[in-house]
Amino acid sequence: LSTAVTLRAPQWQDDDEPLEFAYSYVPAALLASGNATLQTLENAAKPLAARSMTKVYVWTTPERGEWSVLCTIYDAYGAKTVLSSPLTVEAASAVQSDQINSLLTSSGAEGNNDKMSNIVASVAAELNVAAERRRRRRLSESSLATSDP
Repeated sequence: LSTAVTLRAPQWQDDDEPLEFAYSYVPAALLASGNATLQTLENAAKPLAARSMTKVYVWTTPERGEWSVLCTIYDAYGAKTVLSSPLTVEAASAVQSDQINSLLTSSGAEGNNDKMSNIVASVAAELNVAAERRRRRRLSESSLATSDP
């Protein structure tokens, strides 16, 4: 949530222009298995940006985890190819609510539902991790309390 990731496909060219680019991500384990098909990737992909002629996308709120970031490139006839790159996102430092509000406001103003959805998913993932840590701490503390004579 605190460091933006810039995805680029600046030198991609094709005789069958115009080209369009779509950005998404999947769990890294999906590609690591070596059995992923294009259909499997498309079904599992979480969209970052809708298909457009933009060769650069900035993912402002990457979710914690091990990912393969995908850039799907389409030519004028609908033929496509998918490029992937690994990405590890570590735990975010403390994120202020005003930063989240600012990101949500700008996404809403842009009408970018994919971006807004990714912000919410990233915040939810961080909240879930924090809640799990608190739950484990309470369980640990309750185990210690019940084992005292």
